[in-house]
Amino acid sequence: MRRLFPIRRKRPYAVPPARYRLRRNSGALARDAAFALLSLLAVAGAASLWIYCYAHLMSLPFLAVREVVARGCQELQERDVLALAGVPRGVNLLAVDLTETAARVKRNPWVREAYVGREYPDRLVVEIRERRPVALFKRGEELYLLDEEGTAFKRLEGRDNRDLPVLTGLAGEGPEREALMKKTLSLLGVLSRQGTFPDIASVSEIHADPRQGFLIFTNRGYGLQVGLDDFEVKLRELPTVLADLTRRNLRTGFLLIDLSEPGKITVQRRDITTPPAGSDERARYKT
Repeated sequence: MRRLFPIRRKRPYAVPPARYRLRRNSGALARDAAFALLSLLAVAGAASLWIYCYAHLMSLPFLAVREVVARGCQELQERDVLALAGVPRGVNLLAVDLTETAARVKRNPWVREAYVGREYPDRLVVEIRERRPVALFKRGEELYLLDEEGTAFKRLEGRDNRDLPVLTGLAGEGPEREALMKKTLSLLGVLSRQGTFPDIASVSEIHADPRQGFLIFTNRGYGLQVGLDDFEVKLRELPTVLADLTRRNLRTGFLLIDLSEPGKITVQRRDITTPPAGSDERARYKT
């Protein structure tokens, strides 16, 4: 039977009008906006709480610096280190810039390393490591203190009162000079460890030559030629040589003892107490 009114089937994937899509998404947009607003309020609240807590801590009287101490002082006096630190008593302990304070202390040439720390509730500690001078180094017409790393860190002044060996023959620049300086520091290390003569206190000058090696001048009137290496082995032969010279009554005047070859040690009598002429750096110094 033919129908007069055909049935219109509903399209299965019909797209709803735009106004329906907006109505459907309005709820999600409102939730997102509310979440963003709450997040901003939470951040603002946390920031305000942090600022309040920080301001409160900065005002606490028991965190005020009541004592500043310096540790590790040998050459420097504690009051000098504290003056360099420049931290006034009464300032809040948390307000002290530790890095900047350490940098101020390191401006003194004697200070090799500086550390600043807090000891709660009211103490600031400045701990330093000083440089250890091992020799005097001539630069131009001035003498400088040389540390164990080969750094000429301070010009010698009257109040330093240093009785250290003077290094000569190390002028110039370049790889050869750097290599010679390393050997010089090695020799100084051996002399510092010596428990008997020649130790670092008995040496008045060390002259370096890149070809002939090192010539050590002592305060007992001996010049010791030790070459460029194996210093400890060579200096170990010296007591035997000196004992033999005493037995033969030859320990008078200035003696040049060549220890460069332990199996072939020679002794020469000299009338001078300084290195041979030919270098304007070979003058004697006594501090």
